[in-house]
Formats: sequence, structure tokens, C-alpha cells
Amino acid sequence: MTLWQKIKAVLFREVSDLWKEAAYILVLITIGFALGIFLTLDILWENIK
Repeated sequence: MTLWQKIKAVLFREVSDLWKEAAYILVLITIGFALGIFLTLDILWENIK
């Protein structure tokens, strides 16, 4: 096992939980953002018609 592999293993162990939380938060933000845009466009579309 090279030094690089050891560093990666340690980093992965330390960071994996953080990454899971960060990914979860990013997914929630993305969904919220998409919904916000969709609702805004829907309201604008209703007003234009």
C-alpha cells in the first residue's frame, strides 16, 4: 500500500460522512431551487395568458 493510498483511505474515512451530508443538502437545495423556478414560471405564465 503506497503512501498515497493510505492518505486516500484516511481522507475517505474522514470525509465520507461529510460528503453524504453535503450531497443530501445539495440535492435538497437543487430540488427546492427547481421547484421555485417552476412555480415562478407557472405564475408568470398564468399572468401572461
